[in-house]
Amino acid sequence: MKIIITTQVYNNYGTALEPRWKPKGAGDYVVNLPCGYTDEDVKRKVELAKAVIELHNTPMWWETWLGYHVVEDDILTDFESQQLEWDGRIDFPAEVLNV
Repeated sequence: MKIIITTQVYNNYGTALEPRWKPKGAGDYVVNLPCGYTDEDVKRKVELAKAVIELHNTPMWWETWLGYHVVEDDILTDFESQQLEWDGRIDFPAEVLNV
């Protein structure tokens, strides 16, 4: 099992003092779960992943948390599925967070 995390990415087209935020896209992350995981394992890993993702925020670029879901290991993210359908391959896999 794994956790798929989805984010919204924003880009600041203004300045740090006068920001003009515009949605720029989305991000997908994967966190693997151990065998026999518990709800507490999921909560802990989600909180750690959220902290890691938000470490990269700057005054000009910001990634915000949308949500997550627990899925089987063979499930792809929406973006991975689209790549496979349209291009026949996955060139941009979801980033795996080791938390």
